[in-house]
Amino acid sequence: MGEVPVFDFRDKDLVSMRVNPGLSAYAEEPDIGEESLAKLIEFGKDNVPKDYWSSTAIRLMATAGLSSLD
Repeated sequence: MGEVPVFDFRDKDLVSMRVNPGLSAYAEEPDIGEESLAKLIEFGKDNVPKDYWSSTAIRLMATAGLSSLD
């Protein structure tokens, strides 16, 4: 098997996606936040070759708004 590509999302040349509002906006209705996550997952599937899906880690990054929730 060939070398596994590494995506460094600090690299400004890489494509990235941000959704608004953030997940903290769904604190009272977390099921609605599922739509935001689905959009992010579809974005990942569109940008990571299918051969690497099973071995690609998913990282959800959040702002301080999400970490301030109970």
